[in-house]
Amino acid sequence: MFFLFTLFGQYMAYVQCRHTHLRIQTAIFRLKVSYSRISEVRPVDFNTLFPPSRQPWSQRRYLQAVFGLTGVGLSLSKFPLEEGPLRLFFNSYMFLPDRTGFLLLAKDWMDLSAQIGHYRELNLAKRVEAKRPGRAGPNPFAK
Repeated sequence: MFFLFTLFGQYMAYVQCRHTHLRIQTAIFRLKVSYSRISEVRPVDFNTLFPPSRQPWSQRRYLQAVFGLTGVGLSLSKFPLEEGPLRLFFNSYMFLPDRTGFLLLAKDWMDLSAQIGHYRELNLAKRVEAKRPGRAGPNPFAK
């Protein structure tokens, strides 16, 4: 049973941009990351962060499919949960080694990066609008 779970678990993982947060879903754990926590979104070369020659021999075969891929690096002001429990549910290669954040590998990293940037900007605009003085609420005349 555990073998089947590990075999199909990788296909149950995804990243989804929601209006208020970024959802990172694995086979058994769902994490919501508020856009306000994301300080930087940048392309990251997997080989640069995790050089194949420095990986244990037991991991090289497992990582063969992702060596050479580009992912989306999310630098965070802080993790949404304590780092210890996150490391129990997420693979160590999902964490940026040089800063607080995540490395997300996707089939189309440019599209994922653009979506995260778009929702981040919308979230920021909402926060700025809410802080404007004299603002009583939503504009009933806005389309």
